[in-house]
Amino acid sequence: MATGLTSDATSVRFADFDGDGRADYILFNSNGSIRTFLNRGGDGHGGWVDLGQVAAGLTSDSSRVRLADLDGDGWADYVLMNQNGSFSVWLNRGGDGHGGWVAVGQVATGVTTDASQVQFADIDADAHADCLRTNANGSVNGWLWNGGDGHGGWIDEGQITPGF
Repeated sequence: MATGLTSDATSVRFADFDGDGRADYILFNSNGSIRTFLNRGGDGHGGWVDLGQVAAGLTSDSSRVRLADLDGDGWADYVLMNQNGSFSVWLNRGGDGHGGWVAVGQVATGVTTDASQVQFADIDADAHADCLRTNANGSVNGWLWNGGDGHGGWIDEGQITPGF
């Protein structure tokens, strides 16, 4: 549990920032920068470690940012959905002041320009986050990470679940 730092739920994410297997508390500031609190067991159970700002941020629109482990190292990477629907990635090596970020560049041309439809999650248990698009009827299409555009591509799984 965490006492929380904001009442704006859209500015909070949980992702394993440091690769220890625990979801960390990540706060998007209004200027687009990201502050991270490492989960050491939560309030009353080991606490939280404030890393401070770990990313200057590339947009103040947090709805266009995903934190997902694309390279399979256990650390949540920074994924930006560009205005045209393409995705650019920065691999997490500890964040600003703690090892930095490695720019990969564009990894996908995109499947929609509507950021609310896209998530990343590992659906094939290979330790790499895959791209998922929720369609208007509730069905979900999936693309398996195979290195991204220019690095092995994506495997189009088509519809992976019907709308419920």
